[in-house]
Amino acid sequence: MKRSARMGAVLLAATLFFGMGIPVPAAETAAPSYRTLREEDVLTGSAKVLYEALAGQIRQAETSYVRVSCPVPAEPVPEDVEKILSAVKDNLTDVVYWWDKPSGVAFSCTYDKEKKTADMYLAFDVIPDYRGSKMTTADGVDYWKLNLSPKTDFKEAARILKNRPEGTEAAVRYFADEICKLTAYDYDVVLGKDYTKAFQLTSVFDGDPETLSVCEGYSKAFKYLCDRSGIDCLLVEGLCIAGPHMWNMVWLDGEWWLVDITNTDESYDTDPDKMILVGKGNEDYQLIIFVPSKISDSERLTEKDRYVSSSTASGAKRTGAASQVDTLSGKSVQSRVYLPTGAREGMDLHVSVSEAAMLQRFQKFYQNKMAVLRLMEEGELGVEVEVATRASLVEGMDTEALVFYAYDAANNSFSRIKEPKCFVDKAGYLHFSTTTGGYIVISEGEFKKN
Repeated sequence: MKRSARMGAVLLAATLFFGMGIPVPAAETAAPSYRTLREEDVLTGSAKVLYEALAGQIRQAETSYVRVSCPVPAEPVPEDVEKILSAVKDNLTDVVYWWDKPSGVAFSCTYDKEKKTADMYLAFDVIPDYRGSKMTTADGVDYWKLNLSPKTDFKEAARILKNRPEGTEAAVRYFADEICKLTAYDYDVVLGKDYTKAFQLTSVFDGDPETLSVCEGYSKAFKYLCDRSGIDCLLVEGLCIAGPHMWNMVWLDGEWWLVDITNTDESYDTDPDKMILVGKGNEDYQLIIFVPSKISDSERLTEKDRYVSSSTASGAKRTGAASQVDTLSGKSVQSRVYLPTGAREGMDLHVSVSEAAMLQRFQKFYQNKMAVLRLMEEGELGVEVEVATRASLVEGMDTEALVFYAYDAANNSFSRIKEPKCFVDKAGYLHFSTTTGGYIVISEGEFKKN
């Protein structure tokens, strides 16, 4: 007998809304330990599988509705859904900057006991800045077509990353300074106006001096820059003496350091040097009583060997006129892209190897053993780049018979990469060359239809 368990609601409208923070006076006591963790937020089991599949869909979504169906280790429970939504909020801040979090998200999760598969959809509300036409599914779920302009909304980020100095401390201070130059604090939001772009990293990077930010916008923008520079950075949600607040932590010289750009911005009437790279014993903690309630990627904070999401860090190192771009998982290199001399500036070549949704799409039609990864720069690259990756190749896959395909998701077409020059090095990294970004499908032999 087929059993279908369903969960559905508009969820977490309150707990997913983290506040503005306002200027605060000096406190008389030092903060509690910032190593407070929420172990229940670490993704495992069915929550991990569903999140990975949904994250792949969200990264390529043109609407605010995403749906996946996939095998899971056990029947999902309500706590799994909460973990998934929390992970989306923490790990995909550079993707779901259009999400209207206070309005929550509609969802449904059904489980087929016989097939041991879960079917789940998420339908996010969208802040007015990014709404296209309103749409409705066949079963009456409302959602939005996304009206995004990523090249405009992130244009200042590319400039900052291009000009960042060498060294973690210098880069952190440079990022903080540039963010403060690009935005100012949005006091109108504190006074109760609607949830807006002020809560998103695009409030910093869009180049519009009229777009203001609150603590979420400052913190997410800083994490975006750190992630793409190989700097281990966390978002921290919690309370300060003034109320709900968000800030960051950065790993430097063997320990975590507090970075609070909101309370560093001169538009916020505070000392511009006080809250950048504050050590846990520093008296400057007394400016704010920091009480974290949630730390993103908490498994990285405790340095345990746990799941690290696909929204991994990326850093570029220049050697002469050439570059290499590393995608990091914790402190280990997950993938490396080598750019030759003459490659254009500003390409986003960090790599995702967790593309479960796209892998499932190809497995429906082809019987080959295969893996899918994604270069985040889409389309023709203009040069041939070499990729070295720990892509999750299927066990027993013949690495001497690999065929590489470039997939164009927008046009639903793929083409074979004619000379991938592939090999596996002694450290276990798969190397190949491509002139095309986006999705790369790695198949054992040429595609054979099911």
